[in-house]
Amino acid sequence: MASTKFSLWIYHMNYKMFLLILIICASLQAVFSCICMPMHPQKQYCRAQYVISGRIVSSTWKQIDEHFNNSDAFDGQLPEDVAWGNELVQVQKNFSIPRFELHNWEMEYAVKVQQVFKTSADYPIATGQVLLLRSRPKHGHLCGISLQDKKNYVLGGPVPGHINLCDWAQIYNTVTRRQKQGLRRGYQKQCDTCEVFSCDPEFCNPPSSNKVCVYAGLMHSEDALEWDESDCIARHSRCQQKGKKGRCRWQNNGEMTQCQSRYGIQDWFTFRNF
Repeated sequence: MASTKFSLWIYHMNYKMFLLILIICASLQAVFSCICMPMHPQKQYCRAQYVISGRIVSSTWKQIDEHFNNSDAFDGQLPEDVAWGNELVQVQKNFSIPRFELHNWEMEYAVKVQQVFKTSADYPIATGQVLLLRSRPKHGHLCGISLQDKKNYVLGGPVPGHINLCDWAQIYNTVTRRQKQGLRRGYQKQCDTCEVFSCDPEFCNPPSSNKVCVYAGLMHSEDALEWDESDCIARHSRCQQKGKKGRCRWQNNGEMTQCQSRYGIQDWFTFRNF
């Protein structure tokens, strides 16, 4: 009897240890993964230094000169006894990089610019030019993005010459009619008058202002280069001033109504008055 109880105790302890290991692994995965707050395309546009549409004509891996900030811990070098750090990570077909060297590589995309929706005097872009954009590897916390050669995209971000998973990178043939209207100055007109406030519907404390529209969108996965079809606000609406008091509200239109009806969605949160 005592032997049986001891065996059961060992079994339960092993089971609890197994669960603990699973929880720790999941936590580490979350810590070392890229997390981007869902952003409406209007907010992406307003925060960006550049927004274009273009075709990826080539992509090349480039090594950059960068070291760990914590020189006391690594002194810019990987300790020889950290064997897992030398594990090869396949970042592209027929091309792999040691895991601890991922931070020292970038993908350089050559983009043939087709349309310019936003640029600046400090970062001029012209239709027809080949624009070089760099991105870190699409692994862990590096927040890199993988774009395909010979495909057309809308690309925009706050850092000139760079693009990552948290920026605007959308396959062009998924851009909706309302998003195209926004790109052609619809978003720009509202950048200085209305703010899109992104948050999680479970934990949201938006500012009390009539110049704010609240957006509780869906998280992008690492492979999703578009807004989900059920994200009616992102795909078919923009935040704009309405009425005599100039209150900022989400635009309602036929596409919005059809989208909400199709997916059985009542966007109470994004239209709610706080």
